[in-house]
Amino acid sequence: MNKVVPLCLTRFFVWLMVFHPFFLQAQHYAFRSYGVEEGLPQSQIEDILEDRHGRLWIATLGGIARWNGYNFEVWDERKGLVNNNVHCLLLTSDGYLWCITERGVSRFDGHTFTSFSQKEGFPDGVAFKVWKGKTGKDWWAWVHTEYGEVKLVHYENGRFQEKKLPLPLLSASGYLPDLMMDPNGHMWISNVHGLFYLKSKAEAVDTVWLAPKPKKEGVAYPAIKRLLWAEPSGMLLLSMEIAADSFAIYRAYPNGTMELLPESQKVATAIRTFRDNKGNYWWVLRNGTLLCTQKGNVLHRWDAAHGLPASSVDFFYQDSRGDFWIATNNKLLFYQADSFIQYGEAEGLQSNEVWAIAEDKFNNIWVGTAGRLGLYRYDEEKEYMRQVESRQELPFLGRITAIVPLSDDTLLLGTFYGLWEYSISKNYFANVGEKYGLEGAKQIAHILYEPSTATFWIATLGDGLYKKTPDTVRHYDARSAGLPSNFVRYVFRDSQERLWVCTTYGISVLLPGGQWKHYTRETVRLPNDYVLQATEDPWGNVWFACLGGVLRFDGKQFKFYGGEQGLNSHIVYSILAVDDKLWIGTQTGANCWLINNRGEIMKRRTFEAEEGFVARENNAAAIYHDSRGRLWMGTIQGLHRFDYPQPFRQPKAAFVGISKIYLFLQPIDWTSEEWKAYYETIDPVVRIPLNLKLPHDQNNLTFVFEALDYALAHKLEFSWWMEGLDKQWVPWSKRREITYAGLAPGNYTFWLNVRTSDGDFLLEKPLRYSFTIRPPFYSSTWFFVLIALVLAALVFVIMWWRSERIRLQKQRLEVMIKEAKRDLEEKNKELEEKKKELEAQAHHLEQLNATKDRFFSILAHDIKGPLNSLTAFLDIMSNHLDEMSKEDIQFMSSSLNRSVKNLYQLLENVLSWSRSQMGVIEYNFEEFPLKNVVKENLQLLQMTAANKGIELLDEVPSDIVVYADQPSLHTIIRNLLSNAIKFTAEGGKVSVGAFVDGQKAIVYVRDTGVGMPKEIQERLFKVDKRVSTKGTANETGTGLGLILVKEFVERNGGAIWVESEVEVGTTFYFTLPFRNSSNDRQDNYSQSTEGEQAMH
Repeated sequence: MNKVVPLCLTRFFVWLMVFHPFFLQAQHYAFRSYGVEEGLPQSQIEDILEDRHGRLWIATLGGIARWNGYNFEVWDERKGLVNNNVHCLLLTSDGYLWCITERGVSRFDGHTFTSFSQKEGFPDGVAFKVWKGKTGKDWWAWVHTEYGEVKLVHYENGRFQEKKLPLPLLSASGYLPDLMMDPNGHMWISNVHGLFYLKSKAEAVDTVWLAPKPKKEGVAYPAIKRLLWAEPSGMLLLSMEIAADSFAIYRAYPNGTMELLPESQKVATAIRTFRDNKGNYWWVLRNGTLLCTQKGNVLHRWDAAHGLPASSVDFFYQDSRGDFWIATNNKLLFYQADSFIQYGEAEGLQSNEVWAIAEDKFNNIWVGTAGRLGLYRYDEEKEYMRQVESRQELPFLGRITAIVPLSDDTLLLGTFYGLWEYSISKNYFANVGEKYGLEGAKQIAHILYEPSTATFWIATLGDGLYKKTPDTVRHYDARSAGLPSNFVRYVFRDSQERLWVCTTYGISVLLPGGQWKHYTRETVRLPNDYVLQATEDPWGNVWFACLGGVLRFDGKQFKFYGGEQGLNSHIVYSILAVDDKLWIGTQTGANCWLINNRGEIMKRRTFEAEEGFVARENNAAAIYHDSRGRLWMGTIQGLHRFDYPQPFRQPKAAFVGISKIYLFLQPIDWTSEEWKAYYETIDPVVRIPLNLKLPHDQNNLTFVFEALDYALAHKLEFSWWMEGLDKQWVPWSKRREITYAGLAPGNYTFWLNVRTSDGDFLLEKPLRYSFTIRPPFYSSTWFFVLIALVLAALVFVIMWWRSERIRLQKQRLEVMIKEAKRDLEEKNKELEEKKKELEAQAHHLEQLNATKDRFFSILAHDIKGPLNSLTAFLDIMSNHLDEMSKEDIQFMSSSLNRSVKNLYQLLENVLSWSRSQMGVIEYNFEEFPLKNVVKENLQLLQMTAANKGIELLDEVPSDIVVYADQPSLHTIIRNLLSNAIKFTAEGGKVSVGAFVDGQKAIVYVRDTGVGMPKEIQERLFKVDKRVSTKGTANETGTGLGLILVKEFVERNGGAIWVESEVEVGTTFYFTLPFRNSSNDRQDNYSQSTEGEQAMH
């Protein structure tokens, strides 16, 4: 009792101060402990089982419980279990969980129990063994009744049937001591006669071993004590008593062969055996110890001395993730396989402050701690730290900070009291400070030994750095080498032969050429001056541990890593690169990062108390990776070891999602008849409704969610979002439920996501759950329809009697109104039509009058000019003909010719325009190649252009066929070409081209002439705005040509516009259709006659 009370007090205070469930702080292996305080129905655990959905079931003498990672859900007699004393659990292939109790069997489908007792053929008992049958749905039970009888019961097709064994297997009293069935359905039976083997569906019994007959007085040895484990291969492990209270473990085969197990002496007192998924055997010993063996070697020893928080082990189980569950006399323990192992005072350390770890050539691990003599050698077999002894009285060394194996027998030790060499064989310490060039008892922080050159780099606290070679000793400090500080913490040589020196005020590097380079907070903005260790990754990046975070140097610049990158503390004491993994020791635990060549963190994992790293602070540079692939980390609370080469555990929850839905904070039995009308189906695993549609008054919902990853349960974080209600995703937290109260009617979608605190997501995409809150009847559409019908009926009744009174009068009035209205509408229509006609006529007359006035003005002006010239020339010729030379006559004749031609062209345009206005021109539209018309007009004007030295270009594609009137098109092109030649100077170019634009052709006439300003462009096509300028050779114009062109273009169903730039040139564009579109021609023309058409 004296040992139990302090242990209970320790558990209680640790639980109060740290977390719950608790972790023992002075343990070797880290166990998570769960008991009645955490919701377990009873402390006596009989069986553990994981179902196909990853849920963990525990059988106790108080019912069954399911563990979901943070609490227990309990089923007992009050919920339908036949009896609370549950001894065994069995899962059959049809999904049923069978609970074998002292008063019958209960079959559980996850919601309800179906029970079987003696009446159905299953006997009451006090001890049981169960095995699954060959079909997966049948099973066997070995039942030891309270009357001392042993029965073998088989369940198949809904019936229990007792199976009778062959007579040779029964003793005289009918007592059957032990039975075990292997996975193939074959039975091993032991009794007072010996060991027997019975194959499935066979009547013949194979005798494996016969026990010696006892003498008249006393007991015959050897005797079978118990059957421990049956393999699928047919092999059996059993315990035999070979002498009084002396045992041995044998391996038996059906052919009668038996052999002593190699580890028999170590596990002789085993009472239970289990084989894990790696092929290792776990043995529960009679003294409560749990051993793990492999090929005769002990791999693990779990007992009170190694942190097992229990005096005895009753049951052992490994789940699908490879983690272990241990049933003890009063607790359920959980051990995560890939956890740290801790070494402290219980494992031999006199001081828990570990500052140095090293390995010699014989693979011995040496550990240096604080204290008077803190040097230890690790005993691999005993898992114990053995302190070395000294033949002489030593001064107080303070702490051992560096261990360097020099030879088979000598270790060089750096301490806070100088340099020492330790002789392993002589147990003798020698102060060697002067031998290495150090004066006085320097405080040594680190030693870098380079065997190839027999060079020692010795870092001191306060006296800089020493380099000791076989011939010389050289000293580097702030004065001689410019070190940022004389307090040197660590020395490291990288793959590029650079020597990195970590100090308390920055970093220095000695380059291969002998030059020093220094990095301090002032030069590279270090997060903290205090740099404690350096390491190099496979890609040549150098990483540093400092009291402000982690630094990486890629050869050019430094990059900082801190809390944003997942570091669990910005105070970093140690760092070590192991392949592509970076191990980091901080103020609050350990970190491991998977990195790439760019320094990106691909995966990360933090180790704290739950993963065995119980210390709260690492020590500077106390980290080591040994030849066996194990990682060692020194802390202020002992030494921690990690054995697994792949530390990253991928979350693999068997179930992630909503496990329960409460209404008004109360659990609901969704399978009851009361609620079946509100959903379409139910989830077969967690029994929550799918496509839920609740009435308006059931609008207070609580969602409870689970993620069944027991090892990572403490790291799980949840985030959720109620679409249409929450503005954004709720921040990540460890909350496992959320309540939404007073939900308004409508459709809702609840989204859930789960991750670990290391940033690993458990779901490929967020989980979605949709449900509906139906509106109340008085808010429904049907209710408003009904109210409308009632009101309409009421109005109808009220109005009916009034309508009858005035019905006849109303009819008469309606007839009168209709007649009057019809007369008024007809008169108004006539007036409106007459008004429109008058307005159109007036407008047309105004346009005609304006056009006439302008036309006569233009005509009078333009005819007057040529006639005056003609008259003047004729007067000169008639009066002075005899005086004129031949050249003068020729000049006069040429001038008269031009005047006559201009007058002719003017009259021709006037005639064409007037015929158009009078509607006497007949247009014949037909399809023809555009190029023919263009070519003909180019030939016509070729001589005129040649006289001015102008080049005419034909750019019309030969495949363009237009639908137009050829005579009017000739007039259009001729006028535009004449204008272009007129306003183009000598040496210029005039081109005619066309291109296709949808269902029409766009024709252009482009010159390189004088161009025109915007104000002239806007007046070109208006008859009331005269635009007439002289050409480049003083040619005169009438201004009517473009008006006629616009008229003919519109008659052909097209439009015309101009683009011009002064001193650059002018381009006229007009469109022609490809097919007959007379309606379009008419519309375009009518619009142009009613008003000026907008130019492009």
